[in-house]
Amino acid sequence: MKTGMFASQQVWRISAPTDSSGTIVITGDDVPELGGAVCVGAATSGFVIHVRQSTGAIRAGGQSFILIKATRQECLLDVTVSFSLRVFIEFEDGEAFTGDARIWTVTHGKTDHASLKDFRLSGERELRVDDIPSDATLVLRCKTFRAGFAPEFQFTLTPDQLKLEPTCRIPRSDPPHCGLIVQLGQAASTETFAVRVFKSSGSVVDYGTVSSDADFKTLKLWSGQAYRVHGRGRTSAWESEDIFLKKDEVKTLTAEPLAFAHVQLQVVDMTGKPLWPAVLSFNVHRYSRLDAARKPRSSASFGDQGFARADGDGKILLRDAAPGTRMALVEALGYEPKLVDVSVKPGEILDLGKIALEPAKGHISIKLTNRRDGASYYVALLEPGAGPLCKPIQTDKDSLSFEALAMRRYVVFVYVAEGQKGTSQPVSLTAAHPAAAVDIDCSKVEYGR
Repeated sequence: MKTGMFASQQVWRISAPTDSSGTIVITGDDVPELGGAVCVGAATSGFVIHVRQSTGAIRAGGQSFILIKATRQECLLDVTVSFSLRVFIEFEDGEAFTGDARIWTVTHGKTDHASLKDFRLSGERELRVDDIPSDATLVLRCKTFRAGFAPEFQFTLTPDQLKLEPTCRIPRSDPPHCGLIVQLGQAASTETFAVRVFKSSGSVVDYGTVSSDADFKTLKLWSGQAYRVHGRGRTSAWESEDIFLKKDEVKTLTAEPLAFAHVQLQVVDMTGKPLWPAVLSFNVHRYSRLDAARKPRSSASFGDQGFARADGDGKILLRDAAPGTRMALVEALGYEPKLVDVSVKPGEILDLGKIALEPAKGHISIKLTNRRDGASYYVALLEPGAGPLCKPIQTDKDSLSFEALAMRRYVVFVYVAEGQKGTSQPVSLTAAHPAAAVDIDCSKVEYGR
């Protein structure tokens, strides 16, 4: 049957049910303008039909209809089938997956970069993916911090495997097989230094102490990953460069702590107006916790974390930082972050002056589906692994949006009341794709009693 027409393109929308064999048959009675029959095969009701441009037809949407450009010639249209699917992810012991997942497709040996999507799952087994071409291979890369399991694992799923809605199991990891030993150099004092070993993502792998009498030793590391070691005392600190270990390698490092350094600056917009909340961080691989910067309008410095927040005038003073050359990240809510090269000497107070940030242009549109009649929902925009960037919005409407967002990853979280289970969806904004639209299924929200 005809359900609509786009006048500018003369496109008819047609729908029809599948028969017992999963075939959709649209006859000439359904499309009198076409003058011929169109047969579309579909293996499951979850398939979405796309008609190739080369046939004079345009891309379709929906689950049981196709879009066909009006034509009077006799033809049987050639179609490709793209489908929505479910992939289940769990650990080898059967526990639901918690961590980050990234997917993309490969067709005839070529990676489709536009298909790349990021997800963050928290105790969920099911990952639903849409618009996968029927002849494409899906690559799924999982990252988790659960002890005893591979921290990163990749699955490659063929079209035949995808049709079976496969279960991907994260295997148990080999025991850590690499290590580091940290010794104090001869110039170091007799005090004891706290040592922390970080992965490139910024998470702490191991920690302990080192002194002139006792070395620090860890055997909890894996090959193929980058590590960085921080050592701090009462008045001095030391940081290593990135360390890459080979299988079964144990590397010895000599720490030469140097006097603390200090870095100060003022964060402003392009007109020179001070910005708040704003932060300075030396941990460029981690989010700077802009939610934490919304504390009382006074500056605060956490030299051991390489992090400081601005006061009400946008001024930041990072005290007791480890000296050296590194990259610093300057951020303010509603503005694009900026990377700054910093080289600070032992005992120096380095003044970076005014750092001007450009307004952020990211945009996230949110549609709430399967809403309960009369219910209102809280919608929060979170930093991954952190808190809300702004006060959650309470709404009884089915759509809303967040503006002036920096190009980065976010998590949209929807819930009804504090303490009750909600549902979330990760979103990535990039310079190539500064706007995103998200559908949130409110049927997954806990309503309480």
